[in-house]
Amino acid sequence: MNSQIHKVRDGLTSLHVSTFLAECGYQFAGALLNIPSVLQSRPVLRESAFQPSADDLIWISTRLPLHETAKTATTGQKRRLRIIDRSESPLENRILSSFEPYFETCCRTRISLSQSVPLAKEAHTYRICDFQEFSGGILTQHGAIETRLRPPQADRLAIGYLFSLPPQEGLGRLIAAFSTGGTETLIFGQLLSTAFRERVKTILRTGEARLLIARFSVPEYVPTPLLAFPRHELAAKLIADQPLVLEPAAIPLSV
Repeated sequence: MNSQIHKVRDGLTSLHVSTFLAECGYQFAGALLNIPSVLQSRPVLRESAFQPSADDLIWISTRLPLHETAKTATTGQKRRLRIIDRSESPLENRILSSFEPYFETCCRTRISLSQSVPLAKEAHTYRICDFQEFSGGILTQHGAIETRLRPPQADRLAIGYLFSLPPQEGLGRLIAAFSTGGTETLIFGQLLSTAFRERVKTILRTGEARLLIARFSVPEYVPTPLLAFPRHELAAKLIADQPLVLEPAAIPLSV
């Protein structure tokens, strides 16, 4: 897609999300800026106080920068990726360390869930998903390494992830809801506030650890003036809606 809406996906996605957060009793308390570490020495920046409690919610509407490097996850070819620079702040480190056990890889070109995360039925074939790097985060292949599935490029499929973690003292609840590309994340935000709205509200009200994985289509146009894609064109489907747990790793017996 040649539009520039991917550049404002965080703000627009947050607007979608805010519509049901208010219905669940949350009040907007401000945005958290995660300034890259290379920019933190600039004199225009001044540290502000932020002390979250267990009753607070931090909603992350962009890809988690767990494994952002200048090397592709799928080919190993050295080149500049569309990466998210980290701040390396104590807050960011604590947030990312909370999510890290659930991933083998989380970067622009691959989302791979940990083998310790049990997946049932159709979701198992989406444990490892690869995405194109440029011109949108479209799904290119998925499934186990030895049995990769390639959806038709004409389908322009994308995957959205929602990870909900229970409250932590001094940090609050954490929810990360994202796709790999900007436009795809924006569309996923629209779906969370429409097609999946009641499901997400239930997760918010119960405080449970939960995983949602959705598959949807990405139109090749931008609706204007109202930025709202017709639901039937997105063809969204929940392929995982389950508790977010970690199974203990298997320990081989020595004989």
